[in-house]
Amino acid sequence: MASDLLVGRRVELAALRDARARGARVVTIVGLGGVGKTHLANVFAAGVDEVLRADAAGARTRVELCGILARALDVRADESPESFERRVGDRLAQRGRVLVVVDNFEQLETGASELVEAWALAAPHATLLVTSRRPLEIPSESVIRLEPLSLPTEAAELFLARASSRVHGALGEADRALVDDVVRRLDGIPLAIELAAARLDVLPLDALAARLAERFALLRNPLAMTERHGTLLQALEWSWELLEPWQRTALARLSLFEAPFRIDDAEAVLDPETALDAVHALVRHSLARSTPSGEISLLDTVRAWAATKLDPNDDARARHARHFLDRGLAALAAHEARGAFDPSLERARDDLSAIARRALARGDADEATRALVALGPLLAIRAPADERLARADEVLARAPLATEMALRLSHARALALRECGRPGEALAEIDRAVVVARSLGLRGVESMLHDEASAAENMHGAPERAAERSREAVSLAVAAAEPRREALARYRLAMAEVDCGRFESGAEEGRRALAIFRAIGDSVGEVNAHVALGACAFEQADLDVAEAHMKRAEELARRGGERRSEAVAVGYLGGIAHEREQWDLAHDEYARARDTFVRIAHRRLAAIYAGYVGIVDAQRGDLDAGEPAIERARDVLGEIGDARYRAAMSAALVGVRALRGETNGAFEELDRIQASVVGHGSAHLATVVEVYRGVVEAALGDVASAERRAAAHTRALTEDTRLALPFLRRAIREAKDRVAAWTFDARGVAFRAPGEETVRLDTREPLARIVAALVRRRLDRPDVALARDELVAAGWPDEARMSADSAKNRLKVAVSTLRKAGLERVLVTRGSGYLLDPRVPIRLGAI
Repeated sequence: MASDLLVGRRVELAALRDARARGARVVTIVGLGGVGKTHLANVFAAGVDEVLRADAAGARTRVELCGILARALDVRADESPESFERRVGDRLAQRGRVLVVVDNFEQLETGASELVEAWALAAPHATLLVTSRRPLEIPSESVIRLEPLSLPTEAAELFLARASSRVHGALGEADRALVDDVVRRLDGIPLAIELAAARLDVLPLDALAARLAERFALLRNPLAMTERHGTLLQALEWSWELLEPWQRTALARLSLFEAPFRIDDAEAVLDPETALDAVHALVRHSLARSTPSGEISLLDTVRAWAATKLDPNDDARARHARHFLDRGLAALAAHEARGAFDPSLERARDDLSAIARRALARGDADEATRALVALGPLLAIRAPADERLARADEVLARAPLATEMALRLSHARALALRECGRPGEALAEIDRAVVVARSLGLRGVESMLHDEASAAENMHGAPERAAERSREAVSLAVAAAEPRREALARYRLAMAEVDCGRFESGAEEGRRALAIFRAIGDSVGEVNAHVALGACAFEQADLDVAEAHMKRAEELARRGGERRSEAVAVGYLGGIAHEREQWDLAHDEYARARDTFVRIAHRRLAAIYAGYVGIVDAQRGDLDAGEPAIERARDVLGEIGDARYRAAMSAALVGVRALRGETNGAFEELDRIQASVVGHGSAHLATVVEVYRGVVEAALGDVASAERRAAAHTRALTEDTRLALPFLRRAIREAKDRVAAWTFDARGVAFRAPGEETVRLDTREPLARIVAALVRRRLDRPDVALARDELVAAGWPDEARMSADSAKNRLKVAVSTLRKAGLERVLVTRGSGYLLDPRVPIRLGAI
């Protein structure tokens, strides 16, 4: 490592300077091999006037250490070791405030530490700066522990600095993500980073990253293979040699832990009598790290190396698996009984995943199944559906569907299939599992399977079959005396009843579910019950009650880390705002729900809420943003096979295009859409198509027919229809506007819609100037939009130095304000600008 480059380490350098300033006798820099102890000591020493250096790497005994320091001080040996040591101390004292750097101390015997203490007492003005993988543990010692570089910032800085001098190492900003990944996988260890960057002489960055799985073969210096730090493996082997045999065994066994662990975890795989001592020793040797909260961990590099030392016949693997499987399955039982989620399962996630991998590697499908089942509740809220599906597929391919654990994993697979948008496959999986569960008499498991089948049937567009499945799930749960399973089934039945239009029955099932969840103290279950009750209220247009339930659901879900349930509640809150025509709030809530479903890979719900975002954009006048969003949602829902929501999005597209004046073939398209949902979706979905027929009629000028349709559906009891009505109302307004002129003051200070009151902007000069600019453009070039920067210049002509962000925000607020003031029907977005609808007659005049 070049002495002129020190990345990071500001805190440690400051600690060294402080220690010397306050007269510290012995300062030990402690850390893992390759972490940069020697380099830090050398950089610090470069700023000191008088320095002596003593490399103790070749020394093992107290006598050998004395000889190395004696040579640095020019002290001749004599026959008496005691006299020799004393004379070294005396000569050291004569040097005054000298800094003595003693490098590589860790392999020396205990007596050598005592000798350093004696010299420190003999030379009170000298400072002995020691580098070691473990503290000296003497009274005069101050310890500075050196950790790997911070990730990814400092580690990436070092890598890029070294890469800049390599033959093929010219890296740009586009490479930064891969660089960050590389240094993370190298744990921020400077030696590993240096050796990796050196390989850029012959490997491009992507090839280097691909070879990190073979890190010990990769991280070598071919010109220094015989040096102690010529390879990363040599640095670690040096640490291994310093351990006692029982400590080596402990380190090898601790390599089984994939994540931070605690002492009670360590006691499960080590000898309980010596586990605490072993872990403590490894921390002192810088091979393990501990936190104030009691968590212990190994760096990935250390763990990978230590794993090569584990005896293939060591039964620690079985003890490790048994420990985490017992914990995970106990957490699962608690979750199923009360909905309680054991936070410690978060720490066990990586270990249970590793247990599953190792079990599969040796052909033990039963253990792999139990590991994934234990992880089930955690993965359901933390892992994307496609990842869960891949795991279940890998295990079930080798596990016969003949045990309770295999059936539970089959249920998890069906859930993942449904969330990936494959409800037909989910139902097939469930039907196979139900037959086995019934033959084994596992009524609770069978109830769970029917409950999941209900959700899949609903997604498949069969709400009546969904309700039947839920009733079966309720009956089985009652027979099995599993109250939480009963409550979950009643929640699902409530949602199925809502989709069938039986709102009172749905509300009753929701109340029963809520009562059970509260009785057993299941706050996560309460989320589902509130969603069901809120959905019932929403479908009946009781928006205040719906909002109260959904806000409570959102609160409980956030508290419990239930991202999917939280997103469902947020989506409904978007629907409530949508129905109230609170466009901005509806847009934001829908977008929040969409983004969460994207993150958890719930493709169907992500598509539905992306479509809702587009519908809101279109209904508030931004057809250019709305149309492609709705179109993408329609296509995804078609790929998934969701007939109901594909039809809703297809009908919305017909409405958007009609608002643009594109009506050719619109009625025929609506006929096809209506036919597509017969027998495949909720019966009331057909009324949505009727609403969009009214939109087309209004666009064609048949306002009377459109108004009759609006009147017929104004009190619609279904969400889909009510959320389509703003399109129809907008289409009717625009049709009326097209046969009557709007009046504008030439200065933009006032305007009046046909048959309505005048809106004045006298006191709002920027808005008036923007309106005047829009009117001028409408008269001069009616089909050409005013660009955003033109509107900013018109509204705020004296603020030429306004930042781009400020201009964007001001214009956004101004356009929103003008639309709310009454221009919504004529102020449209086109491309990246705005214009007054060229189809609407306008005139200038005094108002």
